[in-house]
Amino acid sequence: MIETNFAFTSNGGKILLRNLDKQEAVFSSGFWRYQNPFNKETKIIRDKEFVIGEQLSIIEKNNFKYFHAKLVGKNCYGKYESNTEYIVANYGNNWAYGESLPSVRAFLGNKLFHLYKNILDEKILQQSVCKK
Repeated sequence: MIETNFAFTSNGGKILLRNLDKQEAVFSSGFWRYQNPFNKETKIIRDKEFVIGEQLSIIEKNNFKYFHAKLVGKNCYGKYESNTEYIVANYGNNWAYGESLPSVRAFLGNKLFHLYKNILDEKILQQSVCKK
C-alpha cells in the first residue's frame, strides 16, 4: 500500500505532510519527497549553477579573478552541492568555468574578445587611418 500522508526524506525517513509547508514537499515518481534545505549562495554561469568557493591566489596581467567552485545538482529531494569541482573566472560581470585554469582562461578571454570586438575593430581602424 502506498503511503500518501508522508513525505520521504533523502535518508529514508518519513515526515507527515501536514507538518510541512507547501514548498517543502514535491510529488515525484509516485511519492511525496521532502525537499532538503539548500541555503548556499549560487551563481549561474553558462546555464550551470555553481557554489563559488574561495579565491585562488593567482596574479596575472589580465586581472581575471579565479575561484574554486562546485557544481550544484538537483534530484527529487532538491538541490545539492556535488563533488564535481571546477575553476571559475570572473572579470567584471563576465563569468566562465572550466576544469582547468587554461580552459577557463581561454573561454573568458574569448567571451571578452567577442564582447569588445567592435571597440577593438574601431581602434585598429583609427590606427590604420592615422598611419596613412
